[in-house]
Amino acid sequence: MSKTKTKSKTIVPVGDRVTIREIPSEECTAAGIILPPSARENARTRTRTGIVLCLGDGVTSKAIKVGDKVVVSEFAGMELTIDGDKQFLLTMAEIVARIDGSD
Repeated sequence: MSKTKTKSKTIVPVGDRVTIREIPSEECTAAGIILPPSARENARTRTRTGIVLCLGDGVTSKAIKVGDKVVVSEFAGMELTIDGDKQFLLTMAEIVARIDGSD
């Protein structure tokens, strides 16, 4: 079991849950074109990308580990804000994919 330490509190997921910190979507294309928020969100395939911060004690999958970059549905999980630190608590089933490779 791993823990996410915030300024004064610790978030410990229970069971098959994980916590992630969202990675903000790109505001600019590789060519330097600035994208408005409406263009950053594809209405058909809205997703959220994040970094896995910790795993609950019931996570048995070897496919996901702390530090992995993952993709989840935009509406998956529950948003937690503790001491100004925004994280998302979700189940392993809500993780759609793991992103491999360098950034």
